[in-house]
Amino acid sequence: MKFLSASHYHREPRPTPPQAAVQAVVTMQFAEDMYRLLDSEWAIAATTDGGAWHPLAAFGACCESGACALETRELLAGHRETEAPFPGDSPLRIACRLVAGGRTVGAVSFGPKRNAPCYSASDATLLADAAAQIGSLLENDRLSWHLASRIVETQQTRRELESAREVLSRFSPGQFPQVKGVDYYGECVSSGPSSRDYFDFSRLQDGALAIVMGRVSERDVPAAIVLAALQSALRNLAARAKPGQMVTDLNHLVCDLCPENLYATLFYARIEPDRSAITYVNAGHEPALLVRAGTRRIHRLGAGGTVLGLTRHSAYEQATIPLQGGEILAASTDEVGASEEILTGFLRERPNVRARDLVTEMLYETGARREDRTAVAARIDAAEREAPMFVLAEGERTRVHQAVAA
Repeated sequence: MKFLSASHYHREPRPTPPQAAVQAVVTMQFAEDMYRLLDSEWAIAATTDGGAWHPLAAFGACCESGACALETRELLAGHRETEAPFPGDSPLRIACRLVAGGRTVGAVSFGPKRNAPCYSASDATLLADAAAQIGSLLENDRLSWHLASRIVETQQTRRELESAREVLSRFSPGQFPQVKGVDYYGECVSSGPSSRDYFDFSRLQDGALAIVMGRVSERDVPAAIVLAALQSALRNLAARAKPGQMVTDLNHLVCDLCPENLYATLFYARIEPDRSAITYVNAGHEPALLVRAGTRRIHRLGAGGTVLGLTRHSAYEQATIPLQGGEILAASTDEVGASEEILTGFLRERPNVRARDLVTEMLYETGARREDRTAVAARIDAAEREAPMFVLAEGERTRVHQAVAA
């Protein structure tokens, strides 16, 4: 059944959904919220109309679902009191009825707490007070209809985010192809049902390692579609276009696909072990960091252009830097200052750290954050690298960073 959003409520008369349907929606949402708030192992929601009872939903894992359903039915019929504790043979631990207009319209029952032996008196008071407020709300048809419509909209948004999360999860590399002379690793930690961050590694035909990292401005399904197009285009273009031109083409694609409020940042790097060089483009992303061998000086890699999707007229500049064995490239979605501080402190203690350990430090050892966070790192293997042999191909239009030579 489809409920109307609040914005349509006053525009024209609409058929009102049956009150039983409204009660069912509100009861299920109440059960889910209290299941999480009370930290229960499971919860069961049921409703009634004219004596017949209807199980609505179960949350969590209940090993005695049949017995619990019967107990909940007894609650609805008024044959079971709601006060805890229940008899020793009962699978229930705490429960409540929803009463509106002097009659029972629903019931919610809960199993054991996850991390406590029993529910406290404050838990019981919280549940009773919340049930009383929901009962009062259900007595007002107009208000309960409005609440039910918003619940349905929220659930639809949640399903869309779950779809986006499923799509976005496929962008994380399933495996890291081996590239001789480079130790690398990446990881993404999401703070919500889906992540705005993305990263990828691929080994190109000439043996180079391509590293991609970025962030989209939204978490919804359109953002997932844009990321799918970006990933496909990146792998196509990386094999036949120079990084600067490749990112320019990607920008045109994002401008064509994205709504006005959606854009993406991108850091693209191409590490060529045979040439001892890295060529990169930064499209509005936090600057990546290059830790030089010997001196341990950290240089910010910010050459490139603005974010993808802002305008089709954006131009992107690539830069090429010579590399030596033992040098480290690190990029993340954190502010560059925070990443630089982590790198400086960690490498002082562990100068020969592997890429995976460095990513772990950047993601997990810096305290909890509300934002998504992603980090990638690549270390040039000193055993494989000797003095840098840095040769530009004839006609290659590349700006060389002379200032960052060791």
